[in-house]
Amino acid sequence: MYFLLLFLGFVVRLLLIPVSGFRADVAFWKGWGLAVTDKGIIWLINNTNYNYPPGFAYILDLIGKIYKLFADPYNINQYWMDNNLLYLFLFKIIIILSDIGIIFLIIKISGKLKMKWGKLLAVIFFLNPAVIFDGVIWGQVDQF
Repeated sequence: MYFLLLFLGFVVRLLLIPVSGFRADVAFWKGWGLAVTDKGIIWLINNTNYNYPPGFAYILDLIGKIYKLFADPYNINQYWMDNNLLYLFLFKIIIILSDIGIIFLIIKISGKLKMKWGKLLAVIFFLNPAVIFDGVIWGQVDQF
């Protein structure tokens, strides 16, 4: 039963990937991603309005490098579109994987504490509408 509910949460997240999210933040991430991929993390932090922890820059760099394998980030008509499905997929799949990582942490910590509710807590987290909205709909990276 737990597996089925977790699978449902995963499918819901996949179906919500095309939602453009908070456009201003996503636009910043696209710009920062281009900057870090082209000029490096030190340049990004010192020369832009980047205001996230340095670890997030590595994620933006990874997204930028993978994006370049499939499409041209300098094609303005494609890259900067709010509904750029390739970018949304690359960005939001990392959010989804982070949510899955949190599930494993909940189960592992609850097991170490000998709590019998670990799987239930994991399902409650994964199906929580606030978590789904904040991550895969809004596109925020609070999971990191």
